[in-house]
Amino acid sequence: MAVTVQDKKVLDHLSGILSIVIDKAEFGSIVLDKEGVVVIWNQKMALFSAIETDEALGKTLEQLFGSGLLRRFQNSINQALTLGMSSVLSHKFHGAVLPLMNKDDGPLLYTTYIKPISIEPNNRNCLIEIHDMTNVEARENRLRKITLEQQDNETRLRLLTDNLPAVIHQVRVSEDGTTEASYLSRGVEQLLSTDYDTVSDDPNFLRKKIVSDDVDLFDDVMTDIIENSVERDIIVRVTTSERVKKWVHMFLRGRENRSGQKVVDGLYLDVTSVKVVEEELRRLATTDSLTGISNRRHLMDSSEREFSMARRYATPLSILLMDIDHFKSVNDGYGHDAGDAVLEMFAKKIKSTIRQTDIFGRYGGEEFVVTLPHSTCANAMIIAEKIRKVVESMACGRDDLSVTVSIGVAEMASNDKTLDEVLKRADTAVYEAKNAGRNRVISN
Repeated sequence: MAVTVQDKKVLDHLSGILSIVIDKAEFGSIVLDKEGVVVIWNQKMALFSAIETDEALGKTLEQLFGSGLLRRFQNSINQALTLGMSSVLSHKFHGAVLPLMNKDDGPLLYTTYIKPISIEPNNRNCLIEIHDMTNVEARENRLRKITLEQQDNETRLRLLTDNLPAVIHQVRVSEDGTTEASYLSRGVEQLLSTDYDTVSDDPNFLRKKIVSDDVDLFDDVMTDIIENSVERDIIVRVTTSERVKKWVHMFLRGRENRSGQKVVDGLYLDVTSVKVVEEELRRLATTDSLTGISNRRHLMDSSEREFSMARRYATPLSILLMDIDHFKSVNDGYGHDAGDAVLEMFAKKIKSTIRQTDIFGRYGGEEFVVTLPHSTCANAMIIAEKIRKVVESMACGRDDLSVTVSIGVAEMASNDKTLDEVLKRADTAVYEAKNAGRNRVISN
């Protein structure tokens, strides 16, 4: 395919960006042309090797370091240039690929990344990155504090690497507001499970995939970026061509090109796995692992909020404290697996009995709490009695096993200053229910 004048301008522009970004990078960077000759040798590489840029340019690595280069390293370079393959060489497994030194003049411990980069059609170069691993923890701390400018530089570098799990997108905006796609990386095929040719010329392809609830956010951000030439990042949900929901983190920047035309640069990352982990961690932090209901911490936090609201607006609030009768006998007589099954079934039955607005959680062991917003003691007694009957008739997985529950009910009083005061009264009521023969509801 012939390269147009406009394409050449874009390639020249991107090449200039590449040189600047690589030269300022926090890691050593070398770019070799298809003949293996150094065309870029950044400041950090000069520091690591004690070979200045002017001395390195135009030479091969063999001329700079001698002919004894690691064969695995040479093969990786050849694979990047001829086959478009990426490689990683760690000092832990391959030793020193090149004789480099750290700032203290000791041997540099580093990981080497060898990547193919294609700036022009049919002209593949090789990017070699030298990442200092001498102090990994310190480096990770620096990366966490990376500045917005460094993020922008990294985005520009990724713009030229089409083998990363990301989408690079560039759109030109005319004075009348119409948009035109000027660049799209093939990462879109993996992100959206779509054919590249069907979306490459559509500047609005991603907007069409964003779920309806997130479209307004996207539109507002794009308007701000285009009008004010600012940088923004947002996370939106999209639906792929295979109807799979994904989370996409969009890094966007508005600017003007050399012709004065507005341009939007975009880097889109699939963060679905991160979101899934976050949701799982959030669930684990708030959920009792056995019963699937709120754990004690989440139960108390949620109940405290309802207690504060009830005090503020002078609305009723009641607490049910439930204790499964003779639960120790279940564990001793039938085993802990049977006891766990009883707790799971108990939680399931209670959850289906109470309202969705009620707060239900495991208080500890065989004790459970239901917080009932906007409920008087009289209303709470009705709900508690319903729960007692449900538990009494509950199937526990064995014909010879059944359980009952003692329930204490307490309503928030006007002079209660803490939720704990209500819980203590409910606990006293449970104690009275136990002494009165169990399997009953008593209010305090």
